[in-house]
Amino acid sequence: MPANCVRKPKNISFSEAAGVSLAGLTAYTAMINTCGMKAGDRVLVNGGTGGVGIWAVQIAKATGCYVVATCSGQNIERVKGYGADEGVDYKQDDLYADLAQRYGDEDRKFDVVFDSIGTPELYHRCEGFVKPTGHVATISLPSDTLTSAISAGLSFADAKLRPTFLGGNKIPYSFVMLKPETLGGALRQLASWLEDGKLKAVIDSEHKFENALDAYNVMLSGRAKGKVIVKME
Repeated sequence: MPANCVRKPKNISFSEAAGVSLAGLTAYTAMINTCGMKAGDRVLVNGGTGGVGIWAVQIAKATGCYVVATCSGQNIERVKGYGADEGVDYKQDDLYADLAQRYGDEDRKFDVVFDSIGTPELYHRCEGFVKPTGHVATISLPSDTLTSAISAGLSFADAKLRPTFLGGNKIPYSFVMLKPETLGGALRQLASWLEDGKLKAVIDSEHKFENALDAYNVMLSGRAKGKVIVKME
């Protein structure tokens, strides 16, 4: 649709532009359109160094939020470089207990939690670190096998449908999907932030088209720090 096309900012390359649209739009849709994120909010990004998580951290900071991101311990300084105010190492015995301990006070709880990885347990245990008026959004559910996909889907349905008197969570929980009618406005805002230097397109690696399988393997590794780009000459 022409309404969903935006001119590439002059200060970014075509490779950087290629890494903006889907990941950037996903993060923007999840946090702003779905969760209503606004300046002054406290935001938790689960998976702050992933392809979408990097955009989520930057978008939250550009909006004027206080941002905490989970990542491996070795990437805490990296995620701070993207704009996070704090990084939390997810490689610990009980991440959710740690989050509740760190951010359990009412003035430190989160308004928005964006799960860019797909971990249903995060929502089931989020009441310890999310405000009652907060919102949790996820864009992914584990699906490495059919069994895990079914299990994750049932877990999401249970989280959405279980009534509070049976132990259900009162905090809103959304599975995010892109809506065509919102993409144009979101792209224009992303382009504006990119032009102003408030966002940076982070590229993990670039590959020639004949080496596309190498790019696919990088993505499968789960260790990409940014977008993986395949170039067609």
